[in-house]
Amino acid sequence: MPSKRSWVRDPLLAPIIMSVRNKFYEVQERWNNLHWHSLRFFRKEADAEEYVSVYESRGHRYKTKIVEHEFSNIKDFKSG
Repeated sequence: MPSKRSWVRDPLLAPIIMSVRNKFYEVQERWNNLHWHSLRFFRKEADAEEYVSVYESRGHRYKTKIVEHEFSNIKDFKSG
């Protein structure tokens, strides 16, 4: 089995691995119909889901959701 470093150097797998590293998850709670308030940010979706279950078990009455985000690079915004 190749090492992790060789996977990153593989031109076909590098974009997949980099996209996984660039994702992060935000846990939000709904304060009213129009406003969602940020609670926490996590690198792993499983951690965000566990936080939601702990948060809801403590008797909080607001609805929660997990939003997936992705970090941007300056290359994404430069033209040409």
